[in-house]
Amino acid sequence: MVNLNMERGMDYISMLDEDQKVAYMTALAHLAHADGEYEIEEDMFIKEVAELSGIPFSRLDEITTKISNEELKKILAKITDKKVAYNLLREMCVLSHADSELTDDEMEVLAISAEAMGVDLEKLEEISSWVIRGLIWKEEAAIIFDEE
Repeated sequence: MVNLNMERGMDYISMLDEDQKVAYMTALAHLAHADGEYEIEEDMFIKEVAELSGIPFSRLDEITTKISNEELKKILAKITDKKVAYNLLREMCVLSHADSELTDDEMEVLAISAEAMGVDLEKLEEISSWVIRGLIWKEEAAIIFDEE
């Protein structure tokens, strides 16, 4: 399992209003549900980021409740800033690769999310490839420097 953390995401989230923050976190939670295995690490990651983002505790259930892909599209329409959209897609790619297995359902959620925020699939592929290279680099570093 890859260590889930948001390296640069908090600065983008802080620019959002509460509904946009909830949309951002709902997308992460929806992706976490996509493979049918909503793991404790994923739940902790989402709740930690929500808390750090200043989302009220009262909205956590809204964020973590399983929704349809159609509902996700409507929710993500609230995110209109491209840099925020790119950052969210980056975080979603990290989350989707956390268990070292990218499922068809996760790929579908990524594509739907990109489309809902007006990001073309080429840009999504570019972001995903960059994330994968970074994860490989971190795994190699752990082996080389005996950080396991």
